[in-house]
Amino acid sequence: MKKLEEQGEIGNSIEERRNKVEKLHKEGKTQQEMAQILGYSKATIIKDIAYLKEQGRIIGRRQMQQKIQEERRKEIKKLIKDGKTQKEMAQQLKCSEMAISNEVKYLEEHGEVSDLIQERRKIVKELYKKGKTQKEIAQELKVSVSTISNDITYWKQQERMVSETQIMKLCEEFDGQEESLISFRIYITECKNRFRQGKLQKEEISTIERITERTKSYGDIIFCLKIELRYRQFKRAMQFANYQMNNETLTEEQKDNIRKLKQQIQKANDTYIATRELKKGGKIQQAVLLETER
Repeated sequence: MKKLEEQGEIGNSIEERRNKVEKLHKEGKTQQEMAQILGYSKATIIKDIAYLKEQGRIIGRRQMQQKIQEERRKEIKKLIKDGKTQKEMAQQLKCSEMAISNEVKYLEEHGEVSDLIQERRKIVKELYKKGKTQKEIAQELKVSVSTISNDITYWKQQERMVSETQIMKLCEEFDGQEESLISFRIYITECKNRFRQGKLQKEEISTIERITERTKSYGDIIFCLKIELRYRQFKRAMQFANYQMNNETLTEEQKDNIRKLKQQIQKANDTYIATRELKKGGKIQQAVLLETER
């Protein structure tokens, strides 16, 4: 043994084995797998790994996973900046959409991607307002059309929130100002457009009601009642319709039309309650039948 050590034969074979262990470790092989591949005992492999760690040639599996995760997060940040969807990222990085979703959530919680996204959305907004189509913006920024569509939807919602806050303030301060009436008209027109597109939110009813109380416009009243009917806000609609019976700006014909609409609302409410009771009764009957079968 001593003679072999002096000749360097043992040292060379050990170093060769350790080189192989290092390579296999970096490939993610387990200790058992390395032992089987190289034909050595697991104890020998463990000693080699301990030596390689001391020499700084390899890092522990947990550290390796952390390093891989950090590299992936860097890549995801780059892909987010490029406007890639989570599906596209998953395909490019060869992992599941769930894994991408979790990583994006982590980056958002730690504030590592918000600036990148906001920067892109700002550019998208500028280009869109210059008259560029979504396809043209996507080509210019080298991102998908769906990403551009999502960005445009986002800042439109943000603008609408600001607009709604301003409208509520105008409602509170309203005293017949012409400028406020113009703002109300613009807001209601936008709401009507979104209502036709099926994009109006139930939460906007309160704002529309407050505007209508100030404009006292027959058209706005009918619009508000139709929204409440659509979203099954029956009690609210009935109260609003009753309130309008004291609206002195309405003609008797207009009030009659509101009464007719009120009857429709009452009928829809009765139908809704009856349907709900039938479903509830059906569930009870089914439960009784199941119990009887037992």
